[in-house]
Amino acid sequence: MDYQKFDPYVRRLYQLLQKVSGTLALNDVRFDTWRWDSPEASLKWSKGDDIFRNISTLVTGSNEPTGIRIEVNAWRDVESERKWVNVRIDEYDLAFVNDDKLEGKLLDAVHQANDLTELDLVNEAILRQP
Repeated sequence: MDYQKFDPYVRRLYQLLQKVSGTLALNDVRFDTWRWDSPEASLKWSKGDDIFRNISTLVTGSNEPTGIRIEVNAWRDVESERKWVNVRIDEYDLAFVNDDKLEGKLLDAVHQANDLTELDLVNEAILRQP
């Protein structure tokens, strides 16, 4: 994978996530990007209920960028256990998506993530002990 082909999309998604987070009252906001095997930009936050949330935006395609996938994740760590959920929102073809549409979809994804509660965290995993 030639990350330089994917990088402009990762940068733009990063900017859109920053814009979206600036319009909402999110706590403990953190942005991340990854450009190698899974080019993505993500936004992580909490809302004071001990559940962490994030929106992952992944640039899809093998050799050329072809689409953008949006996923919502939420998790809560209690002692040595993690409860979590992953929701795939949608995938969009780069030929048919623009910044306005993506911004709206990201806002929807943040609201969907904020609506998740402890009852939605249906998966469990044991966290490794040091």
